[in-house]
Amino acid sequence: MKIRTAAEMKRNVPERFAWILDHVFEQVRAGRIKVGEELPSAGELAAALGVSESESAAALREMETLCLVEKRSGSGPYIFGSVSNGFTHTFDVMRMLGIVGPRDVGAFRKSMELAVYDLAFRNRNKRLELAEMKEVLGAFPQENIETQIRLDQRFHYLLTEMTDNGVMTMLMSAIFEIYGRWVTRGLGAMPERGMRRLHNAHTKIYESLLHNDKAAGLEAIDEHYYLIELAGEEMLNVRSPRQPLV
Repeated sequence: MKIRTAAEMKRNVPERFAWILDHVFEQVRAGRIKVGEELPSAGELAAALGVSESESAAALREMETLCLVEKRSGSGPYIFGSVSNGFTHTFDVMRMLGIVGPRDVGAFRKSMELAVYDLAFRNRNKRLELAEMKEVLGAFPQENIETQIRLDQRFHYLLTEMTDNGVMTMLMSAIFEIYGRWVTRGLGAMPERGMRRLHNAHTKIYESLLHNDKAAGLEAIDEHYYLIELAGEEMLNVRSPRQPLV
């Protein structure tokens, strides 16, 4: 996914608003407005720039559409403090418009997970994450399904943290949010045997990192997403070309 520059964003804004956007970017660059802080109101922007309040309000709405700012109840807008929120919003819009569906997000998530695994495998400073991953795996079998779903999410968060890569963490946080809503329903309907196979795939991923066996890890990731795909298809009542989990 290409990250747009300020200039590229500005080209998507009507010309009469572009210079207001320039003004806001300049305030952020100069440190007068920090990420996560509240922007001046439409009235304050209008007074500072010599435009009508309706025009400055429209410019702020354009910025919200571009996911540059967010409105909060009773205040705002605010400069986005988390870029991943912007990605999450974009995925949500694409899903509502029918541009992407669960299978699209699942395929993208798997491709990203393979990249995450590659970075995690090459990172030699992952002792703490491996120790917590072992605890997660140990707790998994005896827990109820709701807790197992949370442990599954924690396992994948730990794998992402092993990359020690801020960009990857940002992207995966957005994907976790979108993909998690769908896969949680799928896992909730998964039979006990399927959850045991999922735990076995997690264990193989952990052991591959522990013993530097990359081939085994990649095979385990493929098995993991095969199980998730089956769970999702059963939830959506879509016939799978492979054998069911039960």
